[in-house]
Amino acid sequence: MLDKEQVIKLTLVLYKMTENFPDKEPLKQSLREKANLILESYFLKQNFDLKDQRKTINSLAKRALLDIKQQKDFLLSVKASPLANQAYLEVIFKAYGDLIDFFQIQEQGQGESKPKKRKAENNSTVILKEKVRHLKIIELLKQGKTLQVGDLVKHFPKLSKRTLRRDFEYLVKQGVVKRVGGNSATEYVLRG
Repeated sequence: MLDKEQVIKLTLVLYKMTENFPDKEPLKQSLREKANLILESYFLKQNFDLKDQRKTINSLAKRALLDIKQQKDFLLSVKASPLANQAYLEVIFKAYGDLIDFFQIQEQGQGESKPKKRKAENNSTVILKEKVRHLKIIELLKQGKTLQVGDLVKHFPKLSKRTLRRDFEYLVKQGVVKRVGGNSATEYVLRG
């Protein structure tokens, strides 16, 4: 079973695997959109009390299972493509299989958990927003090649520079982005 950090890494790895695809390639966009929907479903599922919201959870699980199965079909069509990183592909395919198990358990009503505290729900929502922001930063880096913290302020005006700097540091730590330069001239680029 995958934990939340593994699901986040799965999404980031999928982005990394498809980075060599042409920007207008429909399969690239489909893979990434499904990855985001699956990530969202994973976090939403974590926030529900199953006993009180069985119908909502079952609906969420069915949607997530459909998204994952479609994602696996997309991945099968990518398998023959020379653009896809084959090492990533096998890992991604297996991880989505593990997620199917996660949502099927939920759909069948097994593995019911105790109600979550309100604070945990808020933390999960914050984590989801951060991860979606990280994916947006990756997309911006692909468009502009390099970015500074100040560049992100235009895209995320409600966030502090400190928060955006932490986002870059997280992406550096994950090996997705590298830091170039120092002090006020620090720029960030995607790892090649």
